[in-house]
Amino acid sequence: TWTWYIDTGATYFNERWASMLGYSLEELQPISIENWKKLTHPADVLKVEDLLALHFSGQREYHECQIRMKHRNGSWVWILSRGKVSKWSATGKPLIMSGTHTDINEQKLAELALFENRLRLQAIFDNAINAIILADDYGNYIESNPAASRLLG
Repeated sequence: TWTWYIDTGATYFNERWASMLGYSLEELQPISIENWKKLTHPADVLKVEDLLALHFSGQREYHECQIRMKHRNGSWVWILSRGKVSKWSATGKPLIMSGTHTDINEQKLAELALFENRLRLQAIFDNAINAIILADDYGNYIESNPAASRLLG
């Protein structure tokens, strides 16, 4: 869990957040929004800022974003960040935001492996010298490779 005091930049993170990055909470002191930004992938910081602007302006009820954060071992780990402003100023400025960080690294690695396998299978399908025709359960043709097109026209 986390809490961000937007006007001061002060933040609170729990011990579980630090452990997802391979640290104890004490090792990451002093924790602030700037410290969080240093641990977050630069491209993802920009994405978060854009999505926060949508939330702060009322265009999105909640903030939700998948980000990469630097693990102690030097690798990037995937985190799902979710949150919502819980306190607004009288003039409508966000003051306090709270939320959660969830470790989704295994899910993202599995997605990457599936994507890579799909690319490999597509390359085999496209470059096979034998004709391959895929059909659905009803016998409808749904895809054919270039060899099948050459053979059948």
